[in-house]
Amino acid sequence: MTFSHEDWQQLQHLRAQFLDRRAGHSDYWTTPRVLELYEHTFAQRIAWKWQHVLAELLQLRWQPPALPLLDWGCGTGIAARTFLRYFHTPSVALYDRSTLALKFAQEKIRSEFPHIRLLPFSERTSFCGIVLLRLC
Repeated sequence: MTFSHEDWQQLQHLRAQFLDRRAGHSDYWTTPRVLELYEHTFAQRIAWKWQHVLAELLQLRWQPPALPLLDWGCGTGIAARTFLRYFHTPSVALYDRSTLALKFAQEKIRSEFPHIRLLPFSERTSFCGIVLLRLC
């Protein structure tokens, strides 16, 4: 992927919002391009962290129960996709306050894991399953 000068500026702006803890004040997923840029840069760091945790679980011979997976605050869906590379789950639900991010994450999961069923989810939905979330 090639980055333009404008792309780098977008990434710097996004990073500044995260570091200054301003990211929660408004929706920072402003365009599909911002999600794509994030996916190819900052999301990779999240994937590496999940890979480490999931590899440890594999070494311990842990297996998740056969329950749906919920990626809370999914962004690009990198956490759910990383989990699915290590473990099987019958279905995935995604939640993000950004509909743009939800669509992006759904497309990525459908592309990489076409056999996984995507479940609808909202804040009012009850859920029983595995929840992936990142606490700062």
